[in-house]
Amino acid sequence: MALLRWRSGGTGRYSGYPVHEGAAATLLEQLPLQAIFTALAGVPATDPAWSGAVRYLLAWRRKDIVLLRRIPESAWSVLAQVVHDEADGTWADRYETWRSRSE
Repeated sequence: MALLRWRSGGTGRYSGYPVHEGAAATLLEQLPLQAIFTALAGVPATDPAWSGAVRYLLAWRRKDIVLLRRIPESAWSVLAQVVHDEADGTWADRYETWRSRSE
């Protein structure tokens, strides 16, 4: 949870790329994807950890579509809620793109 909250510390697209986001992503990559969703189970969508999950999962590259297909349906639902609450509309656009490709 701490890594996801750390990853959520970024700001909008015009702020540049905060170094701490990369550090958190590097550490998150060491975890199995299922461990991330297990940690998020039961966590309200308003928790910053979900914002971190959005920034981590939806920043993946095209080659990672296989990983996106492993995202549980219940997590997609919460991700949808979170991206539409984000101030930066880029995340909502990315959600729509990745969601359609993962089906």
